[in-house]
Amino acid sequence: MRPLFALSGAALFICATSLPAWAVPPTVTPSPGYEARLAEQRRAAQLPPPAIVEKPLRRRSVVRHRHKR
Repeated sequence: MRPLFALSGAALFICATSLPAWAVPPTVTPSPGYEARLAEQRRAAQLPPPAIVEKPLRRRSVVRHRHKR
């Protein structure tokens, strides 16, 4: 009877250790908010930078004041 328990225990141990582990630490689990921020950053990186349109400089007329002497 003892060898039967030993063999069944060994078989149970082998089956239990051969199954994949599903446990992950909390830092590895996907976060919806973090994934959304990453997706937003990826979309922003793919878009071309906005075109900067420079307006021509307008020269203001210089008003010269005459000082009284």
